[in-house]
Amino acid sequence: MIGLPDELVGLLRKHKGEQDRAREEARRLWQEGDWVFTTATGHPVSPYTGYHEWKALLKAAGLWDGRLHDARHTVATVLLILGVPERTVTAITE
Repeated sequence: MIGLPDELVGLLRKHKGEQDRAREEARRLWQEGDWVFTTATGHPVSPYTGYHEWKALLKAAGLWDGRLHDARHTVATVLLILGVPERTVTAITE
């Protein structure tokens, strides 16, 4: 078991509530599954969705085009600068 920051737990709970509302709206079209992130009808999200959303976020923010993996290193650096223990940073960014 790993610990999650309270803010992340809150966001995941909010997401679940939104997904529950989507399930009600989709009714019989909803595809039940154990996915955390789904389409509006409960189907699993395409593996390429995250890639395209990441690229769109970078462009919208006016940032250089980078890989999502690069963000992992940035997160690790920022956490270490903030004084988060190295072992915790390693667990978060693995």
